[in-house]
Amino acid sequence: MSQRTLHHCPALAQLIVDDPPSEDDSLRAYLEAQAETYQLHWLLAHLDDGVLWGRFDEGRLITSHEAAEGHERARSCSPPLRALTLQQARLFAPHAEVLVWRDDTNSLKARLMRDTKEGETPIWQEGFDESQLLWGDYAHPLVQGFSLLEQGQQGLLHTPPLALSGEIDPPRLRVRHYLNSSGFARIDTSRLCELSAGGERS
Repeated sequence: MSQRTLHHCPALAQLIVDDPPSEDDSLRAYLEAQAETYQLHWLLAHLDDGVLWGRFDEGRLITSHEAAEGHERARSCSPPLRALTLQQARLFAPHAEVLVWRDDTNSLKARLMRDTKEGETPIWQEGFDESQLLWGDYAHPLVQGFSLLEQGQQGLLHTPPLALSGEIDPPRLRVRHYLNSSGFARIDTSRLCELSAGGERS
């Protein structure tokens, strides 16, 4: 297990007043607006029929489903973005994350978690970053800077927004864990920070 290094990372969270819409086109526009407002770079969404990756390019959402057009294997593991099948979505960057999820009434809700600005009162003061390895030791390049990654003989596939080709080291997802400062230190909540390539093998 890698050593955990605590650091000062004051952050806060707040509900986003405008709820995500239930129509597909409106949902995409909503996600693009949140990404532009909070300067977010990546999307990781879980739907009833699979996992969808995305990235934001000058305010426009490009999804792995679109990047997989014409590639049967990539399409098989990258469903379209649909409001009806969306379970949750995380839009993220090193400084912030917007989480979209379904509440007990099956309605979509959204909250923002971000680094504090000067003068703001943080909810969390300390935390640590964890680098999580994702599936993938071989990459098939797709369009728009995406790749179809597969893991050995296990048949695990996904299509992150990383431009890779051939044998690779597994990509990484950096997660920040915030600690509860009252009483014993424990993980109180977490957010996604950054997606990075593990590197191509020579």
